[in-house]
Amino acid sequence: MENQQERQEESQDPAPAFQSNRRLLMAVAGLILGLLAGLAGLIYLSAHHAEYSPRPQPVSRDASPATAPRLVFPVTRYGPMDYVPAGPFIMGCDPKQDPECEEDESPVREITLSAYWIDRHETTAGAFRDCIAAGACGSSTYGEYMQSATCTVGDKKAFDQPVNCVSWRGADAFCRWAGKRLPSEAEWEKAARGPQGRKYPWPSGPPLCMRAVFHADKNDRSGCGQAKTWPVGSFPSETGPYGSLDLAGNVFEWTASWYNGLYYAQAPALDPPGPQHGSQRVRRGGSFRTAAKYIRASYRGRDEPLKFMDDVGFRCAVSASSAAGMAPP
Repeated sequence: MENQQERQEESQDPAPAFQSNRRLLMAVAGLILGLLAGLAGLIYLSAHHAEYSPRPQPVSRDASPATAPRLVFPVTRYGPMDYVPAGPFIMGCDPKQDPECEEDESPVREITLSAYWIDRHETTAGAFRDCIAAGACGSSTYGEYMQSATCTVGDKKAFDQPVNCVSWRGADAFCRWAGKRLPSEAEWEKAARGPQGRKYPWPSGPPLCMRAVFHADKNDRSGCGQAKTWPVGSFPSETGPYGSLDLAGNVFEWTASWYNGLYYAQAPALDPPGPQHGSQRVRRGGSFRTAAKYIRASYRGRDEPLKFMDDVGFRCAVSASSAAGMAPP
């Protein structure tokens, strides 16, 4: 600022004619040299654009009606992921507090999980067809239901519908192909319930067709009257505790865990992986075919891993520790 003032004062100071001309010539010469230097700088930076371009940030922040701000995984080819921080949550259901509790949802316990990311949406039919085209999801993972009227996996018009009619093996194959994995049962439940142990994933209120796709009225058709799945993310304001959508209804979601009706009493308090063996895999969240009781966040569904069902799909997760360069700051 002082230099600028000095120059202004100098230009206003009276001087002999030869001094004014000299100063004019010097100013023009300086201007020309400055333009040449600037042009050279532009040429150099253009040639080294990749070197000097800022690297994309691995984590962005996004506001959420439920928890603002929340950490959001960079938008990948198949949508964003939401960050679930390390810490405790309430797993299970207390029949004294909720008469709809099933026996295998007890006892209520505090469980602590390491940090992880989970898909914002259920995996879509369009995404799964990419896996098929890449040869990573073989025909044995979706079978004869490819052409079924209620299956989205073979319907090219159902690009943004949750994929269904996919076996557990198909869900596992897709997540591995995408560089992720299926969430454990405990991870799925924490993403849906948060540390407060919500009954339903959304912040508050009973299950309604403005919040989830389910069989709301036994006298009406399933899927809130549509008798089928809805596009993923149809209720963007009804987020789970960490930002995920559709954790209740639309399609059940396969988890990585084997089912054991007594596991909630036996599970370790830190990062329970699920039973080591079993004959059925856990599926969570309810579907367009189920009543409100079964879209509760603590309800534990299960099925044989080779079965195909038109109301079962999945979403993927990834451990924060293994997401290279993607851990939050």
